[in-house]
Amino acid sequence: MKTQVTKSFVVLKDFECAADQIVAHGKSTIPQTLQSPEYPTISIWFSNLKDPITLVYEKEEEREQDLIKLRAAIDDARTYYEYNDVN
Repeated sequence: MKTQVTKSFVVLKDFECAADQIVAHGKSTIPQTLQSPEYPTISIWFSNLKDPITLVYEKEEEREQDLIKLRAAIDDARTYYEYNDVN
């Protein structure tokens, strides 16, 4: 039985997105240079965009906290779709 879909949103470092639109995500770093330190990043690919959105963090701990939130939101969205048989 199909039900009305309620979107699961996730807020990461001043960026809000619908978890059910995320196709993939990854973490990386922008290398250190003579003028700037190394910056941790999260890249998120969406089903309706050609290129990923990349979020840049000051500290690795901030990135890791947002990765936990991101993965939880994706799991919630998948669980909702599987449980309610939404395609």
